[in-house]
Amino acid sequence: MRVKVFYTGLLRRYIGEKEAVLEMPERSTVRDLLEAVADMHRDRFPPGYLKEGSGRLLDTVRASRRGGIACDPDQELADGEEVLLLSRLAGG
Repeated sequence: MRVKVFYTGLLRRYIGEKEAVLEMPERSTVRDLLEAVADMHRDRFPPGYLKEGSGRLLDTVRASRRGGIACDPDQELADGEEVLLLSRLAGG
């Protein structure tokens, strides 16, 4: 199935893209999508942005369905879904 991902904030800065369409297996979850993004762009993230050992994105990265509805990591995605990825890490 195809899922359109929109990157914001630090994710957009590190990945260098505004959006992407990912091909995901049927019954993939939001967590699977986050892991796929981490795997695809591992070399673009600075030290400390991925969890040591697992290589997963930090828990500060959240997903939201198009329209602003927050996603639980274990929610299944649907074909054609649009997901916004947000990072709560920011300077200030």
